[in-house]
Amino acid sequence: MFGEPHIRPALGRQTLTLRLVHRAVFAGILWGILGVAFATGVSRASDIDYRTNSVGEILLAQRAIADSVVETPTPPQGTAIPAVAPDDESVPVAKSPGRAFLLNLIVPGAGHIYAGNKRGWVHLGLEGATWMTYLYYHDRGKTKEDEFEAYADEKWDYERWLAADPANAGSDADLLIRDFATNNRQQYYEDIGKLRVYRSGWEGYTDPPDDAQTRR
Repeated sequence: MFGEPHIRPALGRQTLTLRLVHRAVFAGILWGILGVAFATGVSRASDIDYRTNSVGEILLAQRAIADSVVETPTPPQGTAIPAVAPDDESVPVAKSPGRAFLLNLIVPGAGHIYAGNKRGWVHLGLEGATWMTYLYYHDRGKTKEDEFEAYADEKWDYERWLAADPANAGSDADLLIRDFATNNRQQYYEDIGKLRVYRSGWEGYTDPPDDAQTRR
């Protein structure tokens, strides 16, 4: 059987089974090779699947593609491209904290205004009102001071002071008031107006009665 007439009975079943397996494997390999060969073959479509486009249709397609692409002109080599400023003026511009701090040191409130904070106008108004008040009262004080000095020059006399009490000549009060009259006019006017020892130099000054006379 299968072209093998001289097989021994003891080995006949094993040999037959082995050969059947070999032939089945060979048939499977052959079938696989044929399947791959047919599968990788070049297939052709029928003439119905293709339609030849005309030259006009091809030109129209190319023009449509060209129109859909916006070409950006390339500037010449070496030409600087100018920076484009934003059109929206509402975009906030970054402010320098250091500059705002310095402005506030110079004029309180100016830094807040620079930064866009309306509170700076309040600070600026308070600062202006403070300076106006200071200048007003400083001017009034200076006017009163000038009036007193003019009055003291007219009503207080150094010679009258010495004549009222000759013991004042050469005393510490004498040396002090003469030094102030030369080097410190403000202190000079303050002393003759406040200190009791210089009262006798004022015009129209009379010695006050002592306590015993006042009680009588």
